[in-house]
Amino acid sequence: MIVLTRYRFLASAAMALVFLITVLVAPASAGRDTTPPTAPTNLRAVQVSFTWARFAWDPSTDNSGEIYYYSFQIEPTTWNLAETRTTTDRLGGLESGKTYVARVKAVDRAGNQSAETSLTFTTLPRTGPPPTTPENLRAVDVDGRPDRLEWDPSTHDSSVYYELYANGVAVDNTADTHITLEKLWHMGVIESGPNYFTVRAWGEHEYPSGFSNQILVMIP
Repeated sequence: MIVLTRYRFLASAAMALVFLITVLVAPASAGRDTTPPTAPTNLRAVQVSFTWARFAWDPSTDNSGEIYYYSFQIEPTTWNLAETRTTTDRLGGLESGKTYVARVKAVDRAGNQSAETSLTFTTLPRTGPPPTTPENLRAVDVDGRPDRLEWDPSTHDSSVYYELYANGVAVDNTADTHITLEKLWHMGVIESGPNYFTVRAWGEHEYPSGFSNQILVMIP
């Protein structure tokens, strides 16, 4: 009798454990969201420029009530992805006169993804030549120390501004054809020792020239 009672107790305990696990686990499994949002509709180009485009689409719906969107552009060999919680996005860094595919899909908080909506678009082509390349980039010394950078102006059928690069990184824009090294020093973009500089011009509609000659300046 003692043995039977012990077995009955163990069997009852095992059944209770199974019941507890079922109660704890089953609702979580049954409640897991597997329903994807509806696909965004009416994807449209609101504005297309030479190097960027702005898009909008009608919102998706989802049973969770919480949605965000993956928007991305595709060209023949590369693609770029962005995340947004609005129904608009801006795709930049494009090339003029080139065809791309814009895509968008909705994602809910459980990670379910809708089908994609896509749109093919072409950026505006440029007409006419780019700005001429700035020439004769040079360092000007004052009292035997490098004081500023100067270069010969570019020409274009629109106004131009100049983008200065220090050690391969764009560090400043200016409408002038000179910039002081003191300004660059205070900006924290150059350091003591060797620094390499080059400059290029930008015309209207983000139309770049070629790069100027590169110079080495030793900063005390």
